[in-house]
Amino acid sequence: MIVSLSSSDGSPAAAQCTAKTAPCNNVSLQPVNTSLLRLLHLHVSGKVDVLLFNPPYVVRPSEEVGSTGIEAAWAEGER
Repeated sequence: MIVSLSSSDGSPAAAQCTAKTAPCNNVSLQPVNTSLLRLLHLHVSGKVDVLLFNPPYVVRPSEEVGSTGIEAAWAEGER
């Protein structure tokens, strides 16, 4: 079985941080500074078996920020 990992981020700083962190965890990957949709369209179209991602910033009521439910994973409060 061949395993290939791809990583993308719209933030150059986040992509650089991922590049530095991956080897510390014995992971080989080359982050791409682009959006997830562009990565899928241009780089890995038709080659993805499993896709994991974290949701983007979502404006939610401030009380969800401190909750222990799943909504706390993406709740950043009101702008």
